[in-house]
Amino acid sequence: MNSSPQLLKELLCESRESDNPIATLYRFVRKTSSLYDITGCEEEAISLLINFSVRRDKITNPLDRAEAIEHLAEEQNKLIKRFTNTLKGLHTHNAKFPRSYIKSNIYHRCQYDETDPYVHPGSVNISKQLGYSQNAAFIKASKGLIAEFVFEGRRTSMLEEIQ
Repeated sequence: MNSSPQLLKELLCESRESDNPIATLYRFVRKTSSLYDITGCEEEAISLLINFSVRRDKITNPLDRAEAIEHLAEEQNKLIKRFTNTLKGLHTHNAKFPRSYIKSNIYHRCQYDETDPYVHPGSVNISKQLGYSQNAAFIKASKGLIAEFVFEGRRTSMLEEIQ
């Protein structure tokens, strides 16, 4: 990693002072946000990942562990089933365009060559970033699974930690 990640502890402090703490904390799961180091705040991170996997209007306190457990159990474990169903739609990047008629995900590897003077996907050693396609109803659940963060000095996601 080129720069040191922000600390989740700092985001938690910022959310306490914010007029809209839920929007502030939501930066943790947004793909466009920088990575957060969750070391020392693992329980809060898991609560955020689970609670932000449901509709925002169902969230009262995204840091509440009991609320996260309720979301996992409600409607006969609906969220856990959604986590499972999102697995078939995960991909490293969407290579279907312009061949959208292909019904499955396409995976291909960019060959890394550090001697190449040109900038292109194969000229930089990028980490794997996951995306989601398939059922739009499961997009929220996929965010909780694939949102990346730093844990004990390495880039990871809830999905990778479960595996």
